[in-house]
Amino acid sequence: MSGCQPVDTPIEEGLKLCVEPNQVSTDKRRYRRIVGRLMYLAHTRPDLAYALSVVSQYMHNPGEQHMNAIMRILRYLKNAPGKGILFTKNVDHHSIEVYTDVDWVGAVDDRRSTSGYFTFVGGNLVTWKSKKQNVITHSSAKTEFRGMALGLCEVNYGGPLRCSDNIFREPLHFHASVLQIMMVDRYWIAFFAVFVYLVRVFEASVGDADPLYRDCVEQCEKTGCVGERCFPHCKFPSDGAVVDGPWYLQEPLYLRWKQWDCQSDCRYYCMLDREKEREALGNGPVKYHGKWPFKRVYGIQEPASVALSALNLAMQFHGWLSFFILLNYKLPLKPNKKAYYEYTCLWHIYGLLSMNSWFWSAVFHSRDVDLTEKLDYSSAVALLGFSLILAILRSFNVRVEAARVMVSAPLLAFVTTHILYLNFYKFDYGWNMKVCVVMGVAQLLIWAIWAGVTRHPSRWKLWTVVVGGGLAMLLEIYDFPPYEGFVDAHALWHATTIPLTYIWWSFIKDDAEFQTANLLKKVK
Repeated sequence: MSGCQPVDTPIEEGLKLCVEPNQVSTDKRRYRRIVGRLMYLAHTRPDLAYALSVVSQYMHNPGEQHMNAIMRILRYLKNAPGKGILFTKNVDHHSIEVYTDVDWVGAVDDRRSTSGYFTFVGGNLVTWKSKKQNVITHSSAKTEFRGMALGLCEVNYGGPLRCSDNIFREPLHFHASVLQIMMVDRYWIAFFAVFVYLVRVFEASVGDADPLYRDCVEQCEKTGCVGERCFPHCKFPSDGAVVDGPWYLQEPLYLRWKQWDCQSDCRYYCMLDREKEREALGNGPVKYHGKWPFKRVYGIQEPASVALSALNLAMQFHGWLSFFILLNYKLPLKPNKKAYYEYTCLWHIYGLLSMNSWFWSAVFHSRDVDLTEKLDYSSAVALLGFSLILAILRSFNVRVEAARVMVSAPLLAFVTTHILYLNFYKFDYGWNMKVCVVMGVAQLLIWAIWAGVTRHPSRWKLWTVVVGGGLAMLLEIYDFPPYEGFVDAHALWHATTIPLTYIWWSFIKDDAEFQTANLLKKVK
Protein backbone atom coordinates (compact mmCIF):
# COMPACT_ATOMS: atom_id res chain seq x y z
CA MET A 1 0.00 0.00 0.00
CA SER A 2 3.03 2.31 0.05
CA GLY A 3 2.45 3.35 -3.56
CA CYS A 4 -1.36 3.64 -3.42
CA GLN A 5 -3.31 6.75 -4.30
CA PRO A 6 -4.64 8.55 -1.16
CA VAL A 7 -8.34 9.46 -0.88
CA ASP A 8 -10.21 12.08 1.16
CA THR A 9 -12.96 9.87 2.67
CA PRO A 10 -12.79 6.47 4.36
CA ILE A 11 -15.77 5.12 2.40
CA GLU A 12 -17.23 5.89 -0.98
CA GLU A 13 -20.29 8.13 -0.84
CA GLY A 14 -23.53 6.20 -1.35
CA LEU A 15 -21.79 2.81 -1.27
CA LYS A 16 -24.18 -0.09 -0.57
CA LEU A 17 -22.41 -3.32 0.35
CA CYS A 18 -24.18 -6.67 0.43
CA VAL A 19 -23.53 -10.41 0.13
CA GLU A 20 -24.02 -11.26 -3.53
CA PRO A 21 -24.84 -14.85 -4.61
CA ASN A 22 -22.00 -15.08 -7.13
CA GLN A 23 -19.51 -12.71 -5.56
CA VAL A 24 -15.76 -13.14 -6.04
CA SER A 25 -14.36 -14.57 -2.81
CA THR A 26 -11.31 -13.19 -1.03
CA ASP A 27 -8.92 -14.22 1.73
CA LYS A 28 -11.04 -14.39 4.89
CA ARG A 29 -8.09 -14.50 7.28
CA ARG A 30 -6.48 -11.43 5.75
CA TYR A 31 -9.82 -9.60 5.74
CA ARG A 32 -10.49 -10.34 9.41
CA ARG A 33 -6.94 -9.45 10.42
CA ILE A 34 -7.11 -6.01 8.78
CA VAL A 35 -10.56 -5.24 10.21
CA GLY A 36 -9.46 -6.27 13.71
CA ARG A 37 -6.44 -3.98 13.62
CA LEU A 38 -8.51 -1.10 12.30
CA MET A 39 -10.94 -1.53 15.18
CA TYR A 40 -8.13 -0.86 17.65
CA LEU A 41 -7.21 2.23 15.65
CA ALA A 42 -10.79 3.45 15.82
CA HIS A 43 -10.37 4.08 19.59
CA THR A 44 -8.57 7.30 18.65
CA ARG A 45 -9.99 7.83 15.15
CA PRO A 46 -13.75 8.56 15.30
CA ASP A 47 -13.74 9.33 11.56
CA LEU A 48 -13.42 5.59 10.92
CA ALA A 49 -16.45 4.57 13.01
CA TYR A 50 -19.03 4.36 10.23
CA ALA A 51 -16.76 2.77 7.62
CA LEU A 52 -15.67 0.06 10.09
CA SER A 53 -19.28 -0.60 11.16
CA VAL A 54 -20.05 -1.36 7.51
CA VAL A 55 -17.11 -3.60 6.61
CA SER A 56 -17.22 -5.51 9.92
CA GLN A 57 -20.64 -6.94 9.00
CA TYR A 58 -19.13 -9.19 6.30
CA MET A 59 -16.30 -10.90 8.19
CA HIS A 60 -18.10 -14.25 7.86
CA ASN A 61 -18.22 -14.12 4.05
CA PRO A 62 -16.19 -11.28 2.53
CA GLY A 63 -16.03 -10.71 -1.20
CA GLU A 64 -13.93 -8.63 -3.53
CA GLN A 65 -16.14 -5.56 -3.10
CA HIS A 66 -15.72 -5.78 0.68
CA MET A 67 -11.95 -6.04 0.38
CA ASN A 68 -11.96 -2.99 -1.89
CA ALA A 69 -13.82 -1.08 0.82
CA ILE A 70 -11.09 -1.98 3.33
CA MET A 71 -8.40 -0.92 0.89
CA ARG A 72 -10.10 2.45 0.61
CA ILE A 73 -9.90 2.87 4.39
CA LEU A 74 -6.16 2.21 4.23
CA ARG A 75 -5.79 4.70 1.39
CA TYR A 76 -7.63 7.24 3.54
CA LEU A 77 -5.27 6.61 6.46
CA LYS A 78 -2.31 7.23 4.19
CA ASN A 79 -3.79 10.60 3.25
CA ALA A 80 -4.31 11.65 6.90
CA PRO A 81 -1.89 9.76 9.15
CA GLY A 82 -1.73 12.47 11.82
CA LYS A 83 -5.43 12.84 12.53
CA GLY A 84 -6.70 11.98 15.99
CA ILE A 85 -8.37 13.38 19.10
CA LEU A 86 -7.21 16.66 20.57
CA PHE A 87 -8.26 17.55 24.13
CA THR A 88 -8.21 21.22 25.05
CA LYS A 89 -8.55 22.94 28.40
CA ASN A 90 -12.07 24.15 29.02
CA VAL A 91 -13.52 25.52 32.24
CA ASP A 92 -17.14 24.73 31.33
CA HIS A 93 -17.07 21.03 32.11
CA HIS A 94 -20.88 20.89 32.64
CA SER A 95 -21.63 21.71 29.01
CA ILE A 96 -22.71 18.59 27.10
CA GLU A 97 -23.44 18.49 23.38
CA VAL A 98 -24.81 15.49 21.50
CA TYR A 99 -24.84 15.17 17.69
CA THR A 100 -26.93 12.37 16.16
CA ASP A 101 -27.57 11.22 12.62
CA VAL A 102 -29.19 8.21 10.94
CA ASP A 103 -29.99 6.79 7.54
CA TRP A 104 -33.16 4.90 6.62
CA VAL A 105 -33.09 1.24 5.50
CA GLY A 106 -29.56 1.79 4.23
CA ALA A 107 -28.50 -1.84 4.59
CA VAL A 108 -29.22 -3.80 1.42
CA ASP A 109 -29.20 -7.25 3.08
CA ASP A 110 -31.69 -6.75 5.93
CA ARG A 111 -33.15 -3.26 5.30
CA ARG A 112 -32.06 -1.98 8.69
CA SER A 113 -30.97 1.56 9.45
CA THR A 114 -27.71 2.79 10.94
CA SER A 115 -27.54 5.20 13.90
CA GLY A 116 -24.57 7.36 14.77
CA TYR A 117 -23.72 9.82 17.53
CA PHE A 118 -20.82 11.59 19.17
CA THR A 119 -20.77 13.63 22.38
CA PHE A 120 -18.73 16.58 23.59
CA VAL A 121 -18.09 17.43 27.24
CA GLY A 122 -16.64 20.88 27.75
CA GLY A 123 -15.91 21.09 24.03
CA ASN A 124 -13.90 17.83 23.97
CA LEU A 125 -14.99 14.72 22.08
CA VAL A 126 -15.43 11.86 24.57
CA THR A 127 -17.68 9.18 23.02
CA TRP A 128 -18.82 8.17 19.54
CA LYS A 129 -20.54 5.24 17.92
CA SER A 130 -21.99 3.97 14.63
CA LYS A 131 -24.36 1.03 15.01
CA LYS A 132 -27.00 -0.73 12.96
CA GLN A 133 -30.46 -0.64 14.57
CA ASN A 134 -31.97 -3.85 15.93
CA VAL A 135 -35.28 -3.65 14.07
CA ILE A 136 -36.63 -2.61 10.68
CA THR A 137 -38.45 0.70 11.07
CA HIS A 138 -41.53 1.62 9.07
CA SER A 139 -40.61 5.26 8.53
CA SER A 140 -37.70 7.67 8.57
CA ALA A 141 -39.37 9.34 11.57
CA LYS A 142 -38.99 6.20 13.67
CA THR A 143 -35.44 5.73 12.46
CA GLU A 144 -34.31 9.20 13.49
CA PHE A 145 -35.99 9.00 16.87
CA ARG A 146 -34.21 5.74 17.63
CA GLY A 147 -30.94 7.43 16.70
CA MET A 148 -31.71 10.32 19.02
CA ALA A 149 -32.71 7.91 21.79
CA LEU A 150 -29.34 6.17 21.48
CA GLY A 151 -27.57 9.50 21.94
CA LEU A 152 -29.76 10.40 24.93
CA CYS A 153 -29.01 7.07 26.58
CA GLU A 154 -25.29 7.73 26.17
CA VAL A 155 -25.30 11.05 28.03
CA ASN A 156 -27.98 10.10 30.53
CA TYR A 157 -26.63 6.80 31.81
CA GLY A 158 -22.99 7.01 30.88
CA GLY A 159 -23.20 4.46 28.08
CA PRO A 160 -25.63 2.69 25.77
CA LEU A 161 -25.37 -0.61 27.64
CA ARG A 162 -27.58 0.73 30.42
CA CYS A 163 -30.34 1.87 28.09
CA SER A 164 -32.32 -0.67 26.11
CA ASP A 165 -34.02 0.10 22.82
CA ASN A 166 -37.00 -1.89 24.04
CA ILE A 167 -38.41 1.08 25.93
CA PHE A 168 -38.82 2.91 22.63
CA ARG A 169 -41.36 0.64 21.00
CA GLU A 170 -42.98 3.44 18.98
CA PRO A 171 -40.21 5.94 18.25
CA LEU A 172 -40.91 9.36 16.81
CA HIS A 173 -38.90 11.80 14.71
CA PHE A 174 -37.08 14.71 16.42
CA HIS A 175 -35.83 17.36 14.00
CA ALA A 176 -32.78 18.47 16.03
CA SER A 177 -29.35 18.01 14.57
CA VAL A 178 -27.75 19.40 17.72
CA LEU A 179 -29.03 18.72 21.22
CA GLN A 180 -27.46 20.80 23.99
CA ILE A 181 -28.11 19.41 27.45
CA MET A 182 -27.09 21.22 30.61
CA MET A 183 -28.66 19.03 33.28
CA VAL A 184 -29.75 15.62 31.99
CA ASP A 185 -31.58 13.13 34.17
CA ARG A 186 -33.72 10.05 33.76
CA TYR A 187 -36.97 12.02 33.51
CA TRP A 188 -36.08 12.93 29.92
CA ILE A 189 -36.38 9.28 28.96
CA ALA A 190 -39.76 8.99 30.67
CA PHE A 191 -40.97 12.15 28.92
CA PHE A 192 -40.04 10.90 25.46
CA ALA A 193 -41.50 7.45 26.15
CA VAL A 194 -44.89 8.93 27.15
CA PHE A 195 -44.81 11.41 24.27
CA VAL A 196 -44.14 8.64 21.79
CA TYR A 197 -46.94 6.52 23.16
CA LEU A 198 -49.52 9.29 22.91
CA VAL A 199 -48.52 10.89 19.60
CA ARG A 200 -48.36 8.71 16.50
CA VAL A 201 -49.57 11.02 13.76
CA PHE A 202 -46.16 11.49 12.18
CA GLU A 203 -45.79 7.85 11.18
CA ALA A 204 -45.40 7.31 7.46
CA SER A 205 -47.44 4.75 5.51
CA VAL A 206 -46.60 1.20 6.51
CA GLY A 207 -47.00 -0.24 3.03
CA ASP A 208 -44.40 1.81 1.19
CA ALA A 209 -41.90 1.10 4.01
CA ASP A 210 -42.36 -2.66 3.58
CA PRO A 211 -39.01 -4.12 2.39
CA LEU A 212 -40.73 -6.66 0.11
CA TYR A 213 -42.79 -3.95 -1.54
CA ARG A 214 -39.75 -1.71 -1.99
CA ASP A 215 -37.76 -4.59 -3.50
CA CYS A 216 -40.58 -5.27 -5.95
CA VAL A 217 -40.72 -1.62 -7.04
CA GLU A 218 -36.95 -1.42 -7.43
CA GLN A 219 -36.90 -4.59 -9.51
CA CYS A 220 -39.78 -3.34 -11.64
CA GLU A 221 -38.02 -0.03 -12.29
CA LYS A 222 -35.05 -2.01 -13.65
CA THR A 223 -36.95 -4.53 -15.79
CA GLY A 224 -40.37 -2.99 -16.44
CA CYS A 225 -42.08 -6.15 -15.19
CA VAL A 226 -43.80 -7.31 -12.00
CA GLY A 227 -43.57 -11.06 -12.03
CA GLU A 228 -44.85 -12.19 -15.41
CA ARG A 229 -46.73 -8.92 -15.99
CA CYS A 230 -44.87 -6.43 -18.20
CA PHE A 231 -45.97 -3.04 -19.49
CA PRO A 232 -45.94 -2.76 -23.30
CA HIS A 233 -45.96 1.04 -23.35
CA CYS A 234 -42.57 1.20 -21.57
CA LYS A 235 -39.68 1.47 -24.00
CA PHE A 236 -36.41 -0.11 -22.87
CA PRO A 237 -33.09 -0.15 -24.73
CA SER A 238 -31.84 -3.60 -25.68
CA ASP A 239 -28.67 -3.31 -23.59
CA GLY A 240 -30.55 -2.20 -20.49
CA ALA A 241 -28.76 1.17 -20.33
CA VAL A 242 -30.72 4.31 -19.59
CA VAL A 243 -30.65 6.90 -22.35
CA ASP A 244 -31.87 10.50 -22.04
CA GLY A 245 -33.14 10.27 -18.48
CA PRO A 246 -35.00 7.66 -16.43
CA TRP A 247 -36.64 4.83 -18.31
CA TYR A 248 -40.13 5.77 -17.16
CA LEU A 249 -39.75 9.07 -19.06
CA GLN A 250 -39.02 7.23 -22.30
CA GLU A 251 -42.72 6.70 -22.91
CA PRO A 252 -45.11 8.00 -25.57
CA LEU A 253 -45.94 11.68 -25.17
CA TYR A 254 -49.68 11.08 -24.76
CA LEU A 255 -49.04 8.74 -21.84
CA ARG A 256 -46.75 11.24 -20.14
CA TRP A 257 -49.37 13.96 -20.68
CA LYS A 258 -51.94 11.72 -18.99
CA GLN A 259 -49.46 11.17 -16.15
CA TRP A 260 -49.89 7.43 -16.74
CA ASP A 261 -46.28 6.30 -16.47
CA CYS A 262 -44.54 3.01 -15.86
CA GLN A 263 -43.51 4.03 -12.37
CA SER A 264 -47.13 4.24 -11.23
CA ASP A 265 -47.77 0.83 -12.82
CA CYS A 266 -44.87 -0.60 -10.84
CA ARG A 267 -46.24 0.73 -7.57
CA TYR A 268 -49.77 -0.40 -8.32
CA TYR A 269 -49.04 -4.00 -9.30
CA CYS A 270 -46.42 -4.43 -6.58
CA MET A 271 -49.05 -3.22 -4.13
CA LEU A 272 -51.57 -5.78 -5.42
CA ASP A 273 -49.09 -8.65 -5.18
CA ARG A 274 -47.99 -7.62 -1.70
CA GLU A 275 -51.59 -7.36 -0.49
CA LYS A 276 -52.31 -10.87 -1.77
CA GLU A 277 -49.35 -12.14 0.23
CA ARG A 278 -50.52 -10.28 3.33
CA GLU A 279 -54.05 -11.65 2.92
CA ALA A 280 -52.70 -15.20 2.61
CA LEU A 281 -50.89 -14.69 5.93
CA GLY A 282 -54.08 -13.42 7.58
CA ASN A 283 -52.99 -9.75 7.74
CA GLY A 284 -55.21 -6.83 6.89
CA PRO A 285 -54.52 -4.16 4.25
CA VAL A 286 -52.20 -1.24 4.92
CA LYS A 287 -51.72 2.15 3.26
CA TYR A 288 -49.22 2.77 0.47
CA HIS A 289 -47.96 6.31 -0.05
CA GLY A 290 -50.77 7.66 2.13
CA LYS A 291 -53.62 5.78 0.38
CA TRP A 292 -55.45 2.53 0.87
CA PRO A 293 -54.89 -0.20 -1.76
CA PHE A 294 -57.70 0.51 -4.23
CA LYS A 295 -58.43 -1.60 -7.28
CA ARG A 296 -58.39 0.20 -10.60
CA VAL A 297 -61.23 0.02 -13.11
CA TYR A 298 -60.26 1.00 -16.67
CA GLY A 299 -57.30 2.89 -15.26
CA ILE A 300 -59.35 4.83 -12.68
CA GLN A 301 -57.62 4.75 -9.30
CA GLU A 302 -60.70 5.15 -7.03
CA PRO A 303 -63.71 4.20 -9.17
CA ALA A 304 -66.32 4.48 -6.39
CA SER A 305 -65.23 7.99 -5.38
CA VAL A 306 -65.12 9.05 -9.05
CA ALA A 307 -68.64 7.77 -9.73
CA LEU A 308 -70.04 9.40 -6.59
CA SER A 309 -68.24 12.67 -7.37
CA ALA A 310 -69.84 12.60 -10.82
CA LEU A 311 -73.27 12.02 -9.21
CA ASN A 312 -72.68 14.95 -6.89
CA LEU A 313 -71.75 17.07 -9.91
CA ALA A 314 -74.97 16.02 -11.65
CA MET A 315 -76.99 16.76 -8.51
CA GLN A 316 -75.42 20.21 -8.20
CA PHE A 317 -76.20 20.92 -11.85
CA HIS A 318 -79.79 19.74 -11.42
CA GLY A 319 -80.24 21.93 -8.33
CA TRP A 320 -78.71 24.99 -9.97
CA LEU A 321 -80.72 24.51 -13.18
CA SER A 322 -84.01 24.11 -11.30
CA PHE A 323 -83.16 27.23 -9.28
CA PHE A 324 -82.48 29.13 -12.52
CA ILE A 325 -85.77 27.97 -14.07
CA LEU A 326 -87.71 28.85 -10.91
CA LEU A 327 -86.44 32.43 -10.81
CA ASN A 328 -86.71 33.20 -14.52
CA TYR A 329 -89.83 31.31 -15.58
CA LYS A 330 -91.98 30.53 -12.52
CA LEU A 331 -91.64 33.46 -10.13
CA PRO A 332 -92.68 37.03 -10.94
CA LEU A 333 -89.98 39.37 -12.24
CA LYS A 334 -89.37 43.07 -11.80
CA PRO A 335 -90.24 45.45 -14.63
CA ASN A 336 -86.58 45.38 -15.65
CA LYS A 337 -86.82 41.58 -16.04
CA LYS A 338 -84.72 40.90 -12.95
CA ALA A 339 -85.68 38.60 -10.09
CA TYR A 340 -87.03 39.97 -6.83
CA TYR A 341 -84.78 37.60 -4.89
CA GLU A 342 -81.78 39.68 -3.84
CA TYR A 343 -79.31 36.79 -3.50
CA THR A 344 -79.76 35.38 -7.00
CA CYS A 345 -76.29 36.28 -8.26
CA LEU A 346 -74.63 34.87 -5.13
CA TRP A 347 -76.40 31.53 -5.49
CA HIS A 348 -75.45 31.36 -9.18
CA ILE A 349 -71.80 31.81 -8.22
CA TYR A 350 -72.22 29.16 -5.51
CA GLY A 351 -73.64 26.70 -8.04
CA LEU A 352 -70.75 27.23 -10.46
CA LEU A 353 -68.16 26.83 -7.68
CA SER A 354 -69.90 23.65 -6.46
CA MET A 355 -69.89 22.07 -9.90
CA ASN A 356 -66.26 23.08 -10.39
CA SER A 357 -65.30 21.52 -7.06
CA TRP A 358 -66.96 18.19 -7.77
CA PHE A 359 -65.52 18.09 -11.29
CA TRP A 360 -61.96 18.36 -9.97
CA SER A 361 -62.79 15.89 -7.22
CA ALA A 362 -63.68 13.33 -9.88
CA VAL A 363 -60.49 14.11 -11.80
CA PHE A 364 -58.34 13.87 -8.68
CA HIS A 365 -59.75 10.48 -7.67
CA SER A 366 -59.27 9.28 -11.24
CA ARG A 367 -55.60 10.24 -11.33
CA ASP A 368 -53.84 11.32 -8.15
CA VAL A 369 -50.91 13.51 -9.21
CA ASP A 370 -49.56 16.78 -7.87
CA LEU A 371 -51.53 18.96 -10.31
CA THR A 372 -54.91 17.29 -9.80
CA GLU A 373 -54.42 17.26 -6.02
CA LYS A 374 -53.80 21.01 -5.92
CA LEU A 375 -56.75 21.74 -8.22
CA ASP A 376 -59.06 19.59 -6.11
CA TYR A 377 -58.04 21.14 -2.79
CA SER A 378 -58.01 24.69 -4.19
CA SER A 379 -61.52 24.24 -5.61
CA ALA A 380 -62.79 22.88 -2.30
CA VAL A 381 -61.27 25.79 -0.35
CA ALA A 382 -62.77 28.31 -2.77
CA LEU A 383 -66.21 26.70 -2.39
CA LEU A 384 -66.03 26.63 1.42
CA GLY A 385 -64.83 30.23 1.59
CA PHE A 386 -67.59 31.52 -0.66
CA SER A 387 -70.19 29.42 1.18
CA LEU A 388 -69.15 31.07 4.44
CA ILE A 389 -69.50 34.53 2.87
CA LEU A 390 -72.92 33.59 1.51
CA ALA A 391 -74.03 32.26 4.90
CA ILE A 392 -73.06 35.54 6.59
CA LEU A 393 -74.71 37.74 3.97
CA ARG A 394 -77.97 35.77 3.92
CA SER A 395 -78.32 35.15 7.65
CA PHE A 396 -77.65 38.81 8.53
CA ASN A 397 -79.73 39.95 5.55
CA VAL A 398 -76.99 42.18 4.14
CA ARG A 399 -78.49 43.97 1.12
CA VAL A 400 -76.40 47.11 0.63
CA GLU A 401 -73.62 46.56 -1.90
CA ALA A 402 -71.06 48.53 0.13
CA ALA A 403 -71.77 46.45 3.22
CA ARG A 404 -71.48 43.24 1.21
CA VAL A 405 -68.07 44.31 -0.06
CA MET A 406 -66.90 45.20 3.47
CA VAL A 407 -67.96 41.76 4.76
CA SER A 408 -66.67 39.77 1.79
CA ALA A 409 -63.33 41.46 1.15
CA PRO A 410 -61.43 40.17 4.25
CA LEU A 411 -62.70 36.60 3.75
CA LEU A 412 -61.96 36.68 0.02
CA ALA A 413 -58.45 37.96 0.75
CA PHE A 414 -57.86 35.18 3.28
CA VAL A 415 -59.15 32.42 0.98
CA THR A 416 -57.12 33.73 -1.96
CA THR A 417 -53.97 33.95 0.16
CA HIS A 418 -54.55 30.43 1.49
CA ILE A 419 -54.92 29.01 -2.03
CA LEU A 420 -51.75 30.77 -3.18
CA TYR A 421 -49.94 29.45 -0.09
CA LEU A 422 -50.94 25.86 -0.88
CA ASN A 423 -50.04 26.06 -4.56
CA PHE A 424 -46.89 28.14 -4.64
CA TYR A 425 -45.29 28.03 -1.18
CA LYS A 426 -46.07 24.88 0.78
CA PHE A 427 -48.78 22.27 0.38
CA ASP A 428 -49.52 21.84 4.08
CA TYR A 429 -52.26 19.21 4.37
CA GLY A 430 -52.68 19.65 8.15
CA TRP A 431 -53.07 23.43 7.96
CA ASN A 432 -55.50 23.12 5.04
CA MET A 433 -57.66 20.69 7.02
CA LYS A 434 -57.81 23.11 9.96
CA VAL A 435 -58.86 25.98 7.69
CA CYS A 436 -61.54 23.88 5.95
CA VAL A 437 -62.95 22.51 9.22
CA VAL A 438 -63.18 26.00 10.77
CA MET A 439 -64.95 27.45 7.73
CA GLY A 440 -67.26 24.44 7.43
CA VAL A 441 -68.27 24.37 11.10
CA ALA A 442 -68.72 28.17 11.17
CA GLN A 443 -71.21 28.22 8.31
CA LEU A 444 -73.11 25.20 9.66
CA LEU A 445 -73.55 26.97 13.00
CA ILE A 446 -74.59 30.21 11.29
CA TRP A 447 -77.24 28.47 9.19
CA ALA A 448 -78.57 26.42 12.12
CA ILE A 449 -78.88 29.39 14.47
CA TRP A 450 -80.40 31.60 11.76
CA ALA A 451 -83.04 28.99 10.92
CA GLY A 452 -84.07 28.76 14.58
CA VAL A 453 -84.11 32.52 15.21
CA THR A 454 -86.01 33.51 12.07
CA ARG A 455 -88.30 30.44 12.12
CA HIS A 456 -87.93 30.05 8.37
CA PRO A 457 -90.76 27.97 6.81
CA SER A 458 -88.25 25.46 5.43
CA ARG A 459 -85.99 25.39 8.47
CA TRP A 460 -86.38 21.63 8.85
CA LYS A 461 -84.61 21.19 5.49
CA LEU A 462 -81.78 23.43 6.67
CA TRP A 463 -81.44 21.56 9.96
CA THR A 464 -81.41 18.25 8.07
CA VAL A 465 -78.51 19.47 5.95
CA VAL A 466 -76.65 20.82 9.00
CA VAL A 467 -77.04 17.65 11.08
CA GLY A 468 -76.46 15.34 8.13
CA GLY A 469 -73.41 17.30 7.01
CA GLY A 470 -71.95 17.21 10.50
CA LEU A 471 -72.45 13.45 10.77
CA ALA A 472 -71.04 12.94 7.28
CA MET A 473 -67.85 14.74 8.32
CA LEU A 474 -67.27 11.95 10.83
CA LEU A 475 -66.61 9.61 7.91
CA GLU A 476 -63.52 11.68 7.15
CA ILE A 477 -62.31 11.01 10.71
CA TYR A 478 -63.29 7.33 10.94
CA ASP A 479 -61.07 5.92 8.24
CA PHE A 480 -61.17 2.23 7.27
CA PRO A 481 -59.82 0.08 4.42
CA PRO A 482 -61.87 -0.06 1.20
CA TYR A 483 -64.43 -2.87 1.04
CA GLU A 484 -63.47 -5.24 -1.78
CA GLY A 485 -60.89 -2.65 -2.81
CA PHE A 486 -63.50 -0.07 -3.91
CA VAL A 487 -65.61 1.59 -1.19
CA ASP A 488 -63.92 3.37 1.73
CA ALA A 489 -64.96 6.05 4.23
CA HIS A 490 -64.25 8.87 1.79
CA ALA A 491 -66.45 7.27 -0.86
CA LEU A 492 -69.28 6.90 1.68
CA TRP A 493 -68.91 10.60 2.51
CA HIS A 494 -69.40 11.37 -1.18
CA ALA A 495 -72.50 9.16 -1.15
CA THR A 496 -74.08 10.95 1.82
CA THR A 497 -73.69 14.35 0.17
CA ILE A 498 -75.90 13.37 -2.78
CA PRO A 499 -79.26 13.44 -0.92
CA LEU A 500 -78.06 16.36 1.21
CA THR A 501 -77.36 18.33 -1.98
CA TYR A 502 -80.91 17.71 -3.19
CA ILE A 503 -82.38 18.90 0.12
CA TRP A 504 -80.02 21.90 0.15
CA TRP A 505 -81.08 23.17 -3.27
CA SER A 506 -84.70 22.53 -2.30
CA PHE A 507 -84.20 24.85 0.67
CA ILE A 508 -82.58 27.48 -1.59
CA LYS A 509 -85.61 27.40 -3.91
CA ASP A 510 -87.99 27.61 -0.95
CA ASP A 511 -86.05 30.59 0.37
CA ALA A 512 -86.28 32.28 -3.04
CA GLU A 513 -90.08 31.76 -3.13
CA PHE A 514 -90.47 32.92 0.49
CA GLN A 515 -88.35 36.05 -0.01
CA THR A 516 -90.05 36.89 -3.32
CA ALA A 517 -93.49 36.61 -1.72
CA ASN A 518 -92.49 38.97 1.10
CA LEU A 519 -91.04 41.53 -1.32
CA LEU A 520 -94.18 41.40 -3.50
CA LYS A 521 -96.34 42.12 -0.43
CA LYS A 522 -94.21 45.17 0.33
CA VAL A 523 -94.49 46.37 -3.26
CA LYS A 524 -98.28 46.03 -3.23
